[in-house]
Amino acid sequence: MLRTHPIVAAVATAILFTACADTDRLTAPTPPDATRINALVIDAGATCDGAVMPVAECSALVTLFNVTNGTGWTNNTNWGVGNNPCLWYGVTCSQGLSGQVTGIALRQNALAGPIPPQLANLPELTVLDLTWNTLTGPIPVALTTLPTLERLELSLNDLVGGIPAELGTMTSLRTLALGQNALGGTIPATLGNLTNLEYLYLENANLSGNIPASLGALSHLEYLDLDLNGLTGAIPAELGNLGAIKGLSMSYNNLSGTLPASLGDLVTLESLAMPNNALTGSIPASFGNLTQLRTISFRSNALSGPLPASLGNLTQVEFMELHQNAFTGSIPVTFGQLAALKSLQLNDNQLSGEIPASLGALANLQVAELENNQLSGVLPLSIAAWDDLSVECTLTPGNGGLLAPDIAAYRALDHDGDGTICGVPFVTVEEVEDDTVEDIEDLVPGTLNGGQGNALLTKFNHAVDKANQGQYQVAINMMLSFIQQVTEMIGNGTLTPAEGTPLIQQAELLIVAWTAQL
Repeated sequence: MLRTHPIVAAVATAILFTACADTDRLTAPTPPDATRINALVIDAGATCDGAVMPVAECSALVTLFNVTNGTGWTNNTNWGVGNNPCLWYGVTCSQGLSGQVTGIALRQNALAGPIPPQLANLPELTVLDLTWNTLTGPIPVALTTLPTLERLELSLNDLVGGIPAELGTMTSLRTLALGQNALGGTIPATLGNLTNLEYLYLENANLSGNIPASLGALSHLEYLDLDLNGLTGAIPAELGNLGAIKGLSMSYNNLSGTLPASLGDLVTLESLAMPNNALTGSIPASFGNLTQLRTISFRSNALSGPLPASLGNLTQVEFMELHQNAFTGSIPVTFGQLAALKSLQLNDNQLSGEIPASLGALANLQVAELENNQLSGVLPLSIAAWDDLSVECTLTPGNGGLLAPDIAAYRALDHDGDGTICGVPFVTVEEVEDDTVEDIEDLVPGTLNGGQGNALLTKFNHAVDKANQGQYQVAINMMLSFIQQVTEMIGNGTLTPAEGTPLIQQAELLIVAWTAQL
């Protein structure tokens, strides 16, 4: 049994899920003291005779101690001492130091063995927290008869036997935490009856099957964690009805199908994480409505299509993980509006076109990974500044069409002096001029006839000659005319985009270099 999360996935998401829960899920117990019990077992008859609570409740506590190796607990202070179980470590009662048992909190306390069904004899119990122990066996169905239980926290144990469908009758539950066990089986549709539920943690529990559409009825649910299971099938569109949701995580499953557009209705959502699945289709434009998002992660899926410009509305987002998919088209200019963005990961897709200069406005950016796409064109000076501003940026390998002019303005941003901007090597004006001439000549006679090739070469060489004479503005105007001619040849089919685009990009680099001389 794993005691900690085996994969650090969507780090910001994990922090958010833990920090926003209604209790500290991994708080260490109080150290033991001199009143720790040393007997092998507690004698229920002797201890509970004359107890300050009903005998059945006292006996249930004694059974819990005896069957879970109470003598080996990290802290068993006062257990079995006197006839007032309300004084036993981890036990709370309805009237402080007397009354009926309302809470048992023994997390990370070295409990071992099965959960005794006798705990069902605690009718006023509102909290049962046995997190992070080594409990074994199934979740007793008898616990589902507890009418007032609000928190059932059994995560980080060795429980097996599935999630009892009868848990759906526990309508007082606000927290149900069963993650990081070996439960197996499916998620019961009956959990959709828990309409008061606020926290549902089922991560890393060896679950399979589909996500029940009935979970969409949990109108008070704030956090749903289904990470690290074997869940299959589509994401139910009904989850778009989770009107109070803040954290939705389904990482490392086998989910397929498309992203429901209805998830764009979750306007309270702060973290949306579905990496490492088999999701297909595009990101719905409606996701631009999720303006409270701080983390969005769809990495390692099979998503495709263009990135919606509406994602530029996510001005609170800090972590955007869209890498390792099959997105196409250009990077939206609107991404320059993501003022809070710290990490932008678009690598390993099929994005093309130029990198928008607007991305240079991302003042909080710390990581920018755009490698292994089909990006091209001259790096805008604003993007080149990433290298100087200590942004951890990666634009290569891949993106062979990206160009960084070897001129003073760009060289000044090569802070570490490695001859590159975010991995893109500098290219001199002379190299670009020579490459462009070679590229045009290679198009004759296979693609262009002699007259067409000579016309292009003449226009290009005249612009270069004017620049060599120091007439940079004239050279720029002539090169813009060259770009217009190539663009028209692409438009009428004389040149394919693959043949004409490099010529345009090289001409643009020369214009950047010449403009710097004005």
